[in-house]
Amino acid sequence: MKLERRCFLSRVAVLVGALVLAIPVAQGFEEIAIGSISPQKVFPDPQAAALVDAIGREDIAGIDARLAEGADINAFGVMKITPLHWAVAKEGIKANVIEHLFRKGANPALISEFGTSPAWDVVNTNRADLLEIILKNGADPNVRYGQDSLLAKATYYQRDENINVLLKYGADVNAVSKSGQGILCLETATVGRFDLLVRYLDLGLNVGLVNCARLLEDSGVWDGSPQDQWREQALALMKEKGVTFPVPSIPGPKPELVLKPGARLEVTSSKGNIAIVAGKRLARQYQWDGCALESNMHARTSRWYGKLGAYDGGGRYGKDHYLKFPSCKGVTRTSVQEAQLNFPDLEAAEKWIGQNSKSWTTVWTNDGLFVSWVFSPMQSDGVATGALSLELTLLCINGQRPTKLAGSSDQAIKLVHPNGPGQAVHECAVVSNDVMQKNGTNR
Repeated sequence: MKLERRCFLSRVAVLVGALVLAIPVAQGFEEIAIGSISPQKVFPDPQAAALVDAIGREDIAGIDARLAEGADINAFGVMKITPLHWAVAKEGIKANVIEHLFRKGANPALISEFGTSPAWDVVNTNRADLLEIILKNGADPNVRYGQDSLLAKATYYQRDENINVLLKYGADVNAVSKSGQGILCLETATVGRFDLLVRYLDLGLNVGLVNCARLLEDSGVWDGSPQDQWREQALALMKEKGVTFPVPSIPGPKPELVLKPGARLEVTSSKGNIAIVAGKRLARQYQWDGCALESNMHARTSRWYGKLGAYDGGGRYGKDHYLKFPSCKGVTRTSVQEAQLNFPDLEAAEKWIGQNSKSWTTVWTNDGLFVSWVFSPMQSDGVATGALSLELTLLCINGQRPTKLAGSSDQAIKLVHPNGPGQAVHECAVVSNDVMQKNGTNR
């Protein structure tokens, strides 16, 4: 069981397919996943605890016996966790147990103090069967948690079977957040599932299209990939729905990138080789040892550790998500960023290099190209879920590229571009003295 999102609202965090409680102990709190904790620690009422124990053992006769003794099928435990919350969070629980709880009166509409419903607890898992049972027994397919809808969450985690179930039971593609903003279009575009976006547009998605279209215009999709074709189809559908192109841009900072479209950067080192190919907009491809992974980055809207570039966070999803994507040597996702970093002087730049070149494979040139990467191959039940983490940085000094950096290796990095290697890299951006000074001190 892997930690998916840590949203510590009060004393609960979310795991893939499970809830985890922070139980008071002498030293503070101990985080324990439901399913590996005694029900008595969560349900103070002895009858409720006995019922939950029977649920955990998937003992139908025991469940009936506890209910006959007076246990409440909808009893509240710590943080208003109900027996149904507990049941759907138990990894591998049989569907017939959940169905039996509904026959005995379990209420799918009860919300924990964390703000989650039983449907919300399973929508990011591979248990479409449980989600359908919950919806079939009266759960609202449009229940929200914070600013998100169930359909938006299933889309974010790319749970296609759950998406099918939600749409079958009436999930609204035009649901809006509490602040009145469209949810689904941006969520779908953010994860690069333009095939799903076309589906939602065909189903009547009409809200939030302008902001979504702006993201599609700026997004990087590798030329010729299936998602590139879906992206073009989504843009055409948005135009039919009244979106004007090009979409007026929102005043804001322009990303400070390193590579120009069409550039290829090849790195050779004693620890391994890697190449970065720049496609249209923010699309990148990373090549190594016969492997190739594509990445669709997003532009930063504010500086992050001094950088105003682009990134791909490489989020973790479930096993069935990774089965849809190519993998190589245990790696199937990219966690990458590309940006410029402007320093006030050479000393500050070299100190930064010294602090950022020790753990990953790292090379840099005299004129400021800095590449650092590491592979983290992982397997989950025979499916690759590992990541390539990489940072490509153009080091600048007072708006100019340096000419000499200690420890550099010009031979380690080769640039290729259709118009010549001199056209492969962007010029150093003009930044304020305040930004440079912060970069020089916040290392």
